[in-house]
Amino acid sequence: MWGYGTEEQRQLFELQRQLFARTVEAEIESARLAHKIIPTYPLDASARAVSADRFDYGTGRVDDQTQLALEELARQFSLTRQQAEDTSLASAAVVIRRAAQELAREHDDRVFRVAIRNSIVDAFGPEAKTEQKANFNLIQPHDASDVSGDSIVSATASAVATLDKVGYRTSYVMVAGQEVYRRLHSRAAGAADLPMVAVRGLLEDGPVHRSGVLDPNEALIMSLGMSLGAADGPKSDYAPIDRAVAVEPRTEFLRIEEEVDSKDKSKSEELRTWELNERFITRFKETKSVVLLQPETGGTQQPETAGHQRQTRG
Repeated sequence: MWGYGTEEQRQLFELQRQLFARTVEAEIESARLAHKIIPTYPLDASARAVSADRFDYGTGRVDDQTQLALEELARQFSLTRQQAEDTSLASAAVVIRRAAQELAREHDDRVFRVAIRNSIVDAFGPEAKTEQKANFNLIQPHDASDVSGDSIVSATASAVATLDKVGYRTSYVMVAGQEVYRRLHSRAAGAADLPMVAVRGLLEDGPVHRSGVLDPNEALIMSLGMSLGAADGPKSDYAPIDRAVAVEPRTEFLRIEEEVDSKDKSKSEELRTWELNERFITRFKETKSVVLLQPETGGTQQPETAGHQRQTRG
């Protein structure tokens, strides 16, 4: 069994650690959307829960008593002895890059689909209580059969009007499913501009982002009440939605193990197993700061989640 016993091996381990840190940082910045528009509420690294701080529009009170358990998202990956001892670390870079991409997608899934989109849908489900419905904006329908994109423009106008009516008048952002995004870039015959131009105007030049974690024909119109586009992320002393983060994505060495060849039991291979993980929770504090756009015909299909290898620990 090999390990990190020699000085040469320890130096190689440090090179791996540095490579993983650089690769994870670069891939998260490239592949993840949430951190670019939803601000971070930093927690101590040991934190396991945080107050919900959800505003009740009926009572006018903030629930700072309910504690939300942080979620830990994780991806494990392994390197063979040959890959781990390769000084170029070429294969290791590919493996960690892919793990970071998967973690980034799952993070976005937890923020946009699970915490925001699903909360809105559940509020109007058959078991929802009246007071629950009163804390969310009505779902805004659009015609999914309209290939021109005009129905998206009309739905966006209605969504912005809804937000304006309840006091959310700034920092508009759209997160669009893939089909909605495509239609915003499809010019109708005789049209002078793309639908995207009209939508950006309605959002007061707020950004429109595409996301694969939402249903292709759905979109979120959000009023985030902050300064977007800052070099180190969105800025605000307070935001209606945030991500309470105890641990940013990091790699940890777990163990060295032996894997038996499934075809030849007499053969085995030594593997070095690592884990990429993070711990956070999305706080949807002001639930009327978002309007969900959904096809009026219903029957939307759930998008594929962040992968069948997902590991989630509460």
